[in-house]
Amino acid sequence: MAARSLALAYGLLAALPLSAAGASTHVEVAELGSVSATFTYQESRNQYGGEKTSHPALTISRAGSIVYSSPVTSPWCEIEECSPAYGGPDVHLATLEPGHEPDVVLDLYTGGAHCCYIAQVFSGPGANGVTMAERDFGNGRARLEPLGPEGQDVFVSVDNRFAYAFTDYADSGLPVQVWALSGAVFIDVTRQYPSLISADAAREWRYYKGDSHNDVGFFAAWAADEELLGRGALVSQRLNAELKRGRLRVSAVLERLGYAGGKRFARSLRSHLRRWGYTPAGS
Repeated sequence: MAARSLALAYGLLAALPLSAAGASTHVEVAELGSVSATFTYQESRNQYGGEKTSHPALTISRAGSIVYSSPVTSPWCEIEECSPAYGGPDVHLATLEPGHEPDVVLDLYTGGAHCCYIAQVFSGPGANGVTMAERDFGNGRARLEPLGPEGQDVFVSVDNRFAYAFTDYADSGLPVQVWALSGAVFIDVTRQYPSLISADAAREWRYYKGDSHNDVGFFAAWAADEELLGRGALVSQRLNAELKRGRLRVSAVLERLGYAGGKRFARSLRSHLRRWGYTPAGS
């Protein structure tokens, strides 16, 4: 959880169930300084007995005056309404840009087996009192951390492009990614956080060493981290060494689905790392 600017928001979070015709209204409130945000949605049971949410809405106030009030929508929530992301508070107050008033951050989920987590950011002033930006983070929910150069919050997530790129989802490593907000644009600032990259590289290498069957996905994520750290020579060295050891394999089932191990994986990995900007062009 992000510290400092979010601490007050979490402390003021409230979940207030209200009975209403077999459903309940869930209310979350976050406040920081003169900015307050209220996120509401209906909870009920679906036909299978599971939880169903509907009618998400967000209201933002400044100095006690409402500047924004609207249903929550997103182009990534086309089949169903956007749902709360679960696993913690869904609405936050965060300082995303130095010298700016707190921003409202709303965590959403599109539904499905794995995908997708969305972050919507409401900053002011702008049209209807706010300017809205959003990003689809894919399978990895972004967490807010106060790691910016001036203590501002950044979004720490994973590179979702690696999911299914080299193997099945369960065996796919997803290297760390860090995003900052500039105006209404999310900027990839991962290279500015080598300690996070190093920690993730160590984690992905442990996963790789512990996977004796479909191991290419974790090696790919480790290689991406190391390339960001400027250790391309180490990646090449270990890639060749692991190929000689007979590692870097996929199962026969995955081979029939078009995934590749061995030297074919090595070529695919190098191609993807160049295309996705991990390896400098011409390397």
